[in-house]
Amino acid sequence: SLSHIVVMGAGMWAGIYFAKRAGRPAEWRECFRIGAVLMVVQIALSTVLTFGFMLLPGGGFDEVTSNLSMGLLVTLAVLLVVTSLIYWVGTAAFLRMGSKSALKATKG
Repeated sequence: SLSHIVVMGAGMWAGIYFAKRAGRPAEWRECFRIGAVLMVVQIALSTVLTFGFMLLPGGGFDEVTSNLSMGLLVTLAVLLVVTSLIYWVGTAAFLRMGSKSALKATKG
């Protein structure tokens, strides 16, 4: 439930790094390109954490694997797509915001 902090933090950190290296705010096309790379990392980490928690006693891994059906797989695929889009767009937006605020902080 706190995964939005990862999106915000990754985007802001990348934006600050970008501004320091480039000396300018990131353009939207750059934000979406960098955000796509960070999205892959975020999805991988989320997957590892989700499976890690599910493997804990009472985590529900047995229930999920015993009830695998086409409906559940489709639901999980749709959830992954929606989550990926949120991660991608959110990271890109915070990257842009971070790059602008880093430059504003150095100027004044």
